[in-house]
Order: sequence, then structure tokens, then C-alpha cells
Amino acid sequence: MANRGDVLRKVGTRLVDLVSDAGRPEAAAAPAASGPVARADGGLVLSREAFEHHLKGIVRSDPQAAPLAGRVNFIGLSKIREKLGDRWERVAERADDITRRAIERRLTAADVYTRYKELHYLIIFAHLPREQAQLKCALIAEEITKRLLGEDIAPDLLEVKTMISPLGDALELEDVPRIESLAARLAEGDTAVTAEPGPRTAQPPDEDDTWWEAESPASADALSGVTFVYRPMWDVRHKAITTYACTPVPNPGESQLHVSDPSVLRRLDALVQRRVITDLRKAVKANKRMMLTLPVHFETLAAVASRNEYIELCRRGIPPEGGRLLVFELVGVPDGLPQSRLLDLSAMLRRFGRSVLLRSPVTRTMFRPAAETGIAAVGIEAPGDSVPEARQIQDMERFAAAAGRTGLTTYVHGLPTISLTTAAIAAGFDFVDGDVLTSVVERPQHVYGFEMTQLFRTCLRGRLGAAPS
Repeated sequence: MANRGDVLRKVGTRLVDLVSDAGRPEAAAAPAASGPVARADGGLVLSREAFEHHLKGIVRSDPQAAPLAGRVNFIGLSKIREKLGDRWERVAERADDITRRAIERRLTAADVYTRYKELHYLIIFAHLPREQAQLKCALIAEEITKRLLGEDIAPDLLEVKTMISPLGDALELEDVPRIESLAARLAEGDTAVTAEPGPRTAQPPDEDDTWWEAESPASADALSGVTFVYRPMWDVRHKAITTYACTPVPNPGESQLHVSDPSVLRRLDALVQRRVITDLRKAVKANKRMMLTLPVHFETLAAVASRNEYIELCRRGIPPEGGRLLVFELVGVPDGLPQSRLLDLSAMLRRFGRSVLLRSPVTRTMFRPAAETGIAAVGIEAPGDSVPEARQIQDMERFAAAAGRTGLTTYVHGLPTISLTTAAIAAGFDFVDGDVLTSVVERPQHVYGFEMTQLFRTCLRGRLGAAPS
């Protein structure tokens, strides 16, 4: 058994050398700071010297260096530089900024990272087990790739590796699996992240439009009158209706369905899932390019049986080309949920869709865990007449400001008045919907333009008489 001195010496000569770049040609491109630079949330981006000191502190806590296995991760941009060729010099500074922001969005106050050489970054996660640390790195790599190269570029253009052990003749590294593989293992509770997830078994949408009917859940009295509508969501920045959020209602003309029984919620989620996937398949067949939002309650994914049924239906029903048109919306996630659980849920759903949203209480102002676990946006449901408008406006402003500080996109459902819609836009919400904006529809439509003036058209007609056509 190696003694502590041997372990420290091996870590110092193999791992720490990576960040002690003095005398190497690449060293001039790396940060020259001699000490740690504090982030606003208390975490640290460390200089090479401080990172080395931090590594040695971890090893001292366990003479066999077991705490390092799976916690030290490497991200490299060499392949992206090769792909960009001569364009790299123009984007190098921006690439470093994008990479740092993507990393820092997913670090806790106890995590640290450093840049070494010109194109590489080392990250140490303080408390995450190996598979969850790898999943965070995979999410970081995906964000960097999309922001630098666009949506259609494979994230494996980034080099993403995990250190397995510093004790051999050389560092033992492992390629981080793709998000789909990691999510599949986490969803199954298997910490040995090695195998790829099973293939989707969805039939092409033009071959099987009754793919789920034989297994439709039994009707319950609480859901016997349920119907479905879609709320067109306005993308404020791009001035277009781009997304359709599926909403169950008890009867046509009623706006909300209130269900608290977990077993009924799970059956409701199954009905909504079948409706949205059916409409998604039709959209793919019709070559539509709008987005569909599929809400799912935490209770459904927290129970093993209903989670497995939900995921299996996604596997069978969502065609591969449909994933780009689908976003999942997590509803009812409790305060204080461990970050690792939220990370697991987000990764599990991202296997089948474009992104994951989180619907929150308007009083929630702590969004860093969501930003760190791959959540793309956070939003709220307008409370209607139960809360005075002045209070709603204040709550929306606080919510949007808190989410904005973490870089998350924001949305609000069900705005009932022009004044609240205007206030939401002024507060900085990125997506809004409500009857005052545009009526609900039975089926998702195409993307179409929507200008701010259209929001006030009815009001102006009432004041000024019939507007010219």
C-alpha cells in the first residue's frame, strides 16, 4: 500500500503538472493570477498555484487519493479549434468566456476549476459521485458546443474526460459518455455508467397513428371530463408565437384543472403525455416546426412504477426527429429537493426532448440549482383573481430578476389582463401566454409573427372605434 508521501508525490508529478505550465509555450495564454479569484456565489476559479494547493488538500484527506476518482474532470476545445480553422483566432476570447460561464453556472460554492494551457479546463466537484459529475460535464460540453457552433453540431466535438486514478504510471482517464447514456443509467439507479440506453422503438409517424390506444389508462371520475387545449406562447424577443403548451381543462371554456391526489396526477400526466406525443407525431409528419411543451408532475417521476411507464411511453412514441420539437415542463418540484435528484430528472427527460423547463412558485428566488442541473428555463402560472394585480406585478419582477441573475430563460403562463401581460414583458419574461394575448387552440399550429401592437389592438379599437383593416 502506497504511503501518503508517495501518493502526494505522484499527484504532484502527474496531475498538478498539468496546471503548473511554467516554461511551456502555451503558458502565456493561461491566466497569470497568483491567487484565487472569488466568484459572487462563494465558489472559486483558481489560479494554477491555488488549484495545485487545493488538489493536495483533497489528497491529504485520504492517503489513497480515493476522493479524486471521478471528481477531477477535463474539458478541451482542441477539436473545436480544428473545426473552425482560421476563424478560431476571431472567436478564441469569446470561446473562453462561453466556457467559463458554462462551467460556473454548474458549480456549487465548494467546487473549483482552473484553465490550463490555452484550450483546456480542469474541474473538481467537491461532493458529486462520479456519474453525476460526468453528467454535469456533459451538460457543460453541450452548452459550449451549441453556443459556439449551433444546435446541429454534436457535443462530442469537445474533449470531455474524467480522471479515474492518479496512481498508475500515467493518469488514467475515461471519456465521459453522452448525456443519453448517463441519463439512462441514472434513471435506472445504476452508478456504473457504461452502456448506451436502449434504442427507441417508436414507429414512424406515418405508419402508426394509434400507437398508444391499446394501453390508454383507465378513466377515473376526477378525469372523466378532461379535454386538452394548447396555449400559444409568445417569444417576446423574436416577436413570434413559437411554442404551444398543452393544458388539460375539465370542460371547454374552463381555464384550469385542479388535482391534488398523486394517483390522479399520475393518470392525468399519462393522458397529457399521450395527447402531446400524438400531436407531435402529426407535426413531424406535416413538417411543422413549432415547439410543444409537455408538462409532467414530480409525483409521476418520483414513483418508480409510474416513472418507468412514462419513460417507456416516451421511448415508444417519440420519433427521433420529434425530439427537437419537444420540451418537457417539470411541475410541482418541492423546495429543498437535492440537486442530485433534480439533475437526474432533467437528464432523464432530456434524452427525449430538446430541453427541460421548471415551473416554480412565484415566491421562489433561488435558481442556481436549476441552472446547474441543465434546466433551460423557469416559469410560473399566473394566480388569476386570487391575488391583487399590484402584488402579482411585484412578485413577477422579483422572480424574473432572480432567474435572470443565473442566466435562465423565464416564462409565465395564463396572464389574464393586458396590464399583467405588459408588466411581465417589462419585468423581463422571455415567453408569455394568456387569453388576452391569443386564444387557446385545440391543435398546435405553425410558428407565426406576433407584434406588440397586436396585444393592444382590441383595446385601441374599443377606444377609437373600428380600426382600419
